[in-house]
Amino acid sequence: SELLATVQDLDSGSEFGAFTASSANESIFTATASNSASAGFHNITVNSLASAQKDISQGFDGLEDQIGVGAIGIVINGESTDIVIDSENNTLDGLKNAINNSGVAVQASIIYDGNETGGYHLVLTASETGTDNAFVVLPNLSGGTAPVFSTIETASNAEVIIDTVTVSSQTNSVTDALTGISLDLHSIDPGQS
Repeated sequence: SELLATVQDLDSGSEFGAFTASSANESIFTATASNSASAGFHNITVNSLASAQKDISQGFDGLEDQIGVGAIGIVINGESTDIVIDSENNTLDGLKNAINNSGVAVQASIIYDGNETGGYHLVLTASETGTDNAFVVLPNLSGGTAPVFSTIETASNAEVIIDTVTVSSQTNSVTDALTGISLDLHSIDPGQS
C-alpha cells in the first residue's frame, strides 16, 4: 500500500527526524539543515556581506612598461611572500604573471581603459573574502616605474543578526552560528528579517 511504502522510506532515525530549513526571502539568504538541527524559528537579518580586498595601480602606457627590478612583497595576515622581479619579468605583464604564479592568495589581472596614455592598470584581488585575507603590497623595485596601489574595495566580514545576536563570518557561508543550520548569504537587507 502507499502508506506502507511511505513508512518504509523513513526506515532510519536520521530520515525520520530530518529537518529542513528555509528562508522567507531566498534572494537574501538560503538555509540548509543537517541531521543535528533542532526545530525552531529564528529571525535573521543580513547586515553585510563578506568581500575580498581589491587594489588597483596607477596607469601605465603599455603591458611592456618597465617596473624595475628587485622584489614585491605581499603580506597577508602577517605572512609575507616575496616575489622576485628580474630582467625576465620586469614589465607590467611580467609582474601580473609573477604574482599569479607565486602561490600567494592574490590574483592579478590587467584592465585597459582605452587610453593610450596611462590606460593599463594592474588589479590585485584577494583569493578569499574576509578581513583575515586583507593584504599589503610592499614594492622594493629600482630602475623603472614601480606600481603604486590604491584600495578600491576593502576586505570585510559578513555580519548577520540572529535573534538579536550579532554574528560575524569571514565568508558568505555561516556554518557555525546555529547548530545544524548553514546559511548562504546572497544580499543585504538590513530592514528585513
